[in-house]
Amino acid sequence: MTRILSMRALGWIGPWAAHYSGALRPYFDHEEEFVRLSAIEAVRGFSTMSASEGPSGEVGRHKKSLVRLMREDPSMEVRKMAEQVLDMKDWKVPHWMEVQKPAWRERVKRAIANRGKGTRKGKNSEGTLHKRYWEKLPR
Repeated sequence: MTRILSMRALGWIGPWAAHYSGALRPYFDHEEEFVRLSAIEAVRGFSTMSASEGPSGEVGRHKKSLVRLMREDPSMEVRKMAEQVLDMKDWKVPHWMEVQKPAWRERVKRAIANRGKGTRKGKNSEGTLHKRYWEKLPR
């Protein structure tokens, strides 16, 4: 029971406990279903790692065990959990998207700042009184 609790604690700690994820390997082959589920949940907790650490952080380290559990385990719960963990993917913004500053961005920022009041000049503009210039103000 203490091993299960320690595995859950590693999963709760998340990426900072990734150095200890090698200790989970023997529990993927354990005879009890609950222990296997706890090991998979711990790996899911590690998967919040950055994309620079590889495919889904620690999932890449345990991929063979997770694939084997997904295909061969007698319990459907374990199979579904392993499939969910394998489907989790980190997405890193491509460099070309980080670099470019499109022109539409400035228009959107201006529109948000103006709260949709249109342009500052011209026939459709609204002044400080929120009336169009050709409408007469009430006296």
